[in-house]
Amino acid sequence: LRSRGLGDVYKRQHSHRAPMKELVQVYQDDLSLQVVLNTEQVVTITFYDIDGNLLSTEVQTSKEAVYSIPEDAVEVEVSYGEVRLVGMLY
Repeated sequence: LRSRGLGDVYKRQHSHRAPMKELVQVYQDDLSLQVVLNTEQVVTITFYDIDGNLLSTEVQTSKEAVYSIPEDAVEVEVSYGEVRLVGMLY
């Protein structure tokens, strides 16, 4: 008998699911954030300051877009349905 790893079970049970990081790619330079979608879904891009206050929200429907980063932004959230990716800006 061959034992199956947890990864094998997860793949079999959830083969229709794709990790968020494979659906959305985010690149940052000094003043802008580029978001590339590998899906036809709508995503929301939200910028927050150090205190967690919302600074700006954008809705993206195109495959690729570039957003100006608000001056006091330190965190960005990319939301897709109920899934959220949160990252620190530099």
